[in-house]
Amino acid sequence: MPSDDDVRAEIAEKVQALVNKMPAKKSFSMEVPRYPGYDNYVWVKASYTLDGNIKGKDVNKQYRAFVYDYSEELYIKIASIFEDYE
Repeated sequence: MPSDDDVRAEIAEKVQALVNKMPAKKSFSMEVPRYPGYDNYVWVKASYTLDGNIKGKDVNKQYRAFVYDYSEELYIKIASIFEDYE
């Protein structure tokens, strides 16, 4: 895994471009934040607009769609970006 800050920034940019092209379903923004101490990971954050009428069941559906469907597909694509730097 790259330890150089420039390489990590390049990986984060590529992952950000990827999530911009394929955002999570019903999300209004996608972000790839960097956290100190987690140099060997990328984090993907999806933000959703929630209104006062949403019920727990709907929140659970969106959560499951992100964690189990979207993230599995995204993981494969992110792994291929990391492979380019190994």
